[in-house]
Amino acid sequence: EQAARAAAIQAGMQAASLTPLETAQACAEVISLAEQVVAQGNVNARTDGGVGALLAFAGLQGAVWNVEVNLPSIDDS
Repeated sequence: EQAARAAAIQAGMQAASLTPLETAQACAEVISLAEQVVAQGNVNARTDGGVGALLAFAGLQGAVWNVEVNLPSIDDS
């Protein structure tokens, strides 16, 4: 029973790390798109693209920190 509980906890920790990892990947995509807006978009939209990139970067940092918090609890053997 303890082994099953430990396995369930590990599965939960791995699953808990996937969501912020996916969030980080999505934020990276938004940053890339925002860079395109800044480089190629309407001059009046450049600041919007820059702010979007900054917000996406903040989201990416938060998501990475979330994953880093969970990593020590995950047994990857």
